[in-house]
Amino acid sequence: MIRSLVMVVLAACAGGKDAPPSEASAPSPAPRVADGTAVLPLGKAPRPTHVVWLDAAGALSIAPTDKVWTGGLPAAKQPVVDLNALAQLVSPDEPAVRDPWSFSSSRALETDAERGFERAPAALGLRDLDEPYVLLLAPPQTAAKRVVELTRRVGGRFGVALPRAQLGTLRVVFRPDAIGSVTDETRGGWVEVHLGKTGIDVLSLPANGIAHVAWGKAMPDELRAIVGGFGKEGPKLDVFAADDVTHQQLVDTLVALDAAGVTKLFLGPSPGPPHTRHASITALVAAQRGDMTDTAVIVLGQPNAQGDLEKTLIRSTIRKQSKALLACYDTQLAKQPDLRGTVSTQFFITPMGTVAASSASGVDQAVADCIAGVIKAVEFPKPKGGGGVQVNYPFTFRPRET
Repeated sequence: MIRSLVMVVLAACAGGKDAPPSEASAPSPAPRVADGTAVLPLGKAPRPTHVVWLDAAGALSIAPTDKVWTGGLPAAKQPVVDLNALAQLVSPDEPAVRDPWSFSSSRALETDAERGFERAPAALGLRDLDEPYVLLLAPPQTAAKRVVELTRRVGGRFGVALPRAQLGTLRVVFRPDAIGSVTDETRGGWVEVHLGKTGIDVLSLPANGIAHVAWGKAMPDELRAIVGGFGKEGPKLDVFAADDVTHQQLVDTLVALDAAGVTKLFLGPSPGPPHTRHASITALVAAQRGDMTDTAVIVLGQPNAQGDLEKTLIRSTIRKQSKALLACYDTQLAKQPDLRGTVSTQFFITPMGTVAASSASGVDQAVADCIAGVIKAVEFPKPKGGGGVQVNYPFTFRPRET
């Protein structure tokens, strides 16, 4: 069972360059944040189960907290070998991963269009979540990617240094590895916030372009203006941190997003350059909207399946037959230039993955009969559990616009 934890990040070095002037010269024990609605004083936060230290060199330590919580930190702590060991201490039911400090293994976007949009394993952040948590301490200049990976593994709420030498926490609480990938069947448009060396790139996907916000004193207002335009309900928003981003910059971004009304987001390592990702997703969306020939377009609908075979596998298998399905329509389109519409198909996939029966109707009987024949010859992956699968699947055809 995944336990939700709260992470507070503290530090023993100077805060960001945009810290309040009165505090700029003082050592900061955490990413420095001006007091505001995004922050809770540490003494007013619920009691954490543990405190975890992440130092500048990446070493980990842990200590349990006293049952009576006043915001004070434990005096003693014990070293922890790595993230696997830490995760077992704070969440013993969770399995270990082979390379817990690796940030290069995540896939940003699957190149095979049938798989849809991909997100690397990400932590789900919710505002004011009331669950058991762990308190994490780390320098504000720590690489944000390490803090992100730690958040992925154990969840958490980030800690901050408030004015007047107080410690506090952000209100957003992260659940570890809440989601891995989301296919095109369950996800529409969304927003990605990419943190990089020169600033923040906001991608409104799939096709609305990129807005860049430079790091600096104006960043919070500019970012809030962009993200606030998506409405209080908030888009499906992902925050990604590149290798050269600090934890201070990550916290500054989360505070600005909180002020913009974002109450739910996903946090993960960078999936690559934002311009490359935007181009890839735009191309993928175009592919998903329909395969085509010089004269015709086919758009695959969503399969309705009864049985133990994933819809994504059914859809990817059918997509490989797009040329043959288009040929059925193209033949009749040459005779009827205005021919268009939806062909509804019904077919049964046997436990061996073959198609035992296939029928179709709509648009034109010759087109429907041809399509039923194409599907009858398709071989699908074998359904799980040894049973068959009944499928209803619509295909929409239209002439290609010139």
